[in-house]
This record gives sequence, C-alpha cells and structure tokens, in this order.
Amino acid sequence: MKKYIYNKTEYKSVYDVRNAIWENEHIIFGTITNNDEWENLGVTVVEEDDLVIETQTPSIEAEKNKLLSDLENQFQTYRYSKTTSLFSTLGFEVNCNETAMDNVNGLVTVLEYRKENGEENPTVFFNDFNDNIHELTMEELKRLRYEIVDNGSYVYNQKWTLRKSIEESVTIEELNNITIAFTSKTF
Repeated sequence: MKKYIYNKTEYKSVYDVRNAIWENEHIIFGTITNNDEWENLGVTVVEEDDLVIETQTPSIEAEKNKLLSDLENQFQTYRYSKTTSLFSTLGFEVNCNETAMDNVNGLVTVLEYRKENGEENPTVFFNDFNDNIHELTMEELKRLRYEIVDNGSYVYNQKWTLRKSIEESVTIEELNNITIAFTSKTF
C-alpha cells in the first residue's frame, strides 16, 4: 500500500494528492509511473506493508452478553423443541416441552370432567415420545404432569447455574470453558 506525502500532509490515494497539488499549484498532470516523477512534484511516496488489520479483543462484557444471549436461545429451544424428552417412571419416554405440558393438562381436564359426570375410573389414550399409545388413568397422568413440571424446574436450575457462571467469569478463557447444554432429569 502506498501513501503520498505532499506539503507535510499524508494522502492515501493518487486522487487525493492530485487534488491537493491542483489546489496549491494549479498543476495538472497525467499518469505518473515512477517515484522520480512524484518527487519532481514535491511528493514523497512511501510504500507500506499490506494494511495491518488490528484485531480488537472483545471486551469481557461483550462476550458475557453474547454467551447470555446464547444461553437464553438454547433454553428456549429446549423448552419448545419437539425432541425434548424424558424417561418417565411410567416406563416410557415422553415429550417434556411446553406443548407436552399443555397436552397432559388437557387430558387431566378430560378425565376430571368424565369423573365428575359419573364415569368410574376413566382413562385416556396417550401417545408417548415414540408414538406408542398408552392407556392412562388420572393418577398416571398426574404423575406424568409432575415429572414434566419437575423436569422444568431441573432445567431452570441448570440455566441459573450457567448464568451465574457466565456473570461471575472474569476472563474470556473462563467464558470459553462454559458449555451451554440442557439435559432432562432422570426419574
């Protein structure tokens, strides 16, 4: 990369130095092919190494904010993903995302209504994580609901622990050692 020095001022392009010469001396000139021609115009040409790009080390706060944002995104993904599951004490794998909670609550409501309207020991059919059908009682649905809610608390605790680790980090290296991942509770 070249820079041009004319009248103690540095210019980064031929265009800029050409305009400066015109403004000071009203000289118009064609293409210059060597440094001697520049020197005749009072210009010193300095060859610089290729532009050195300074890499600015990100601030610890910027990296913390980036990691906290990633934490929140991964947490939301866990909560709403169709692949979020746990293995229930009922003996099969079940979804444990927000939709699953809504579905189980809906089924509990159905069984409560049936029981209130005289049906003894009502049951409902429930699709597990692998799309296998199970006939469940009220007690089994309530157990399933408890496990989904308890898993939610377990995952929130993971989030808060990770957030605390991020916030308490004092170096980029400490932040780089934090792995954000959520796991379901084992029952």
